[in-house]
Amino acid sequence: MSRDGAANDLALSVYLRELRAGRQPDSELLSRAWEKLRSIVIGVLRRRGLWSTTPRYLGIEDAESWSFSKFDPSRPESRQSYSAIDQLSVDCLISIQERCHTYV
Repeated sequence: MSRDGAANDLALSVYLRELRAGRQPDSELLSRAWEKLRSIVIGVLRRRGLWSTTPRYLGIEDAESWSFSKFDPSRPESRQSYSAIDQLSVDCLISIQERCHTYV
């Protein structure tokens, strides 16, 4: 695994530690953590056989497929390319952030 790959694998853990400590992670860490979270969400969808179903099955009404995009939560202008994967990943990230803040 490359050094960047290892850093991305750890990015979500580091991001969560920063939140639990009451610190606001920087945008670079948020972007790397976001990519890791998206890859986890995609992996779970594939393992559970949901990748071939419509996102509507999971309550994402305005999408027909799990298409990819270039959404980056640290760059609001990227919202134009928001996909079903992004929507599900944002829901996961919000839930994670809320849990981290309850432990602070």
